[in-house]
Amino acid sequence: MEMTNSLAQLYSGGSLSLPLEQVLLLIGISFLCLINGRHKMGFLLSYFFIYYWAIIMNRSYWLNLFEGSFAGMIFMIAVGLSFAMAGLLGVFQKER
Repeated sequence: MEMTNSLAQLYSGGSLSLPLEQVLLLIGISFLCLINGRHKMGFLLSYFFIYYWAIIMNRSYWLNLFEGSFAGMIFMIAVGLSFAMAGLLGVFQKER
């Protein structure tokens, strides 16, 4: 229950700080993917940026949330990587 309260607190009263250069890079790459008709690649790159911002840049927050347990971090990384693998498989599938 405590973890649910911390997640609710994160979404309701948290502040988000993203480097402007990275946001502009994401917008530029996504724009180029859309112009070239590579929609799946644009979605995949957006996913990697969001994963990086949410998990890797805020590693200390997640460690505090899981009370220093590396098992929680390993679980989050495993879930993120499994989503990435699913995205990569989707990119390499032929269009219908």
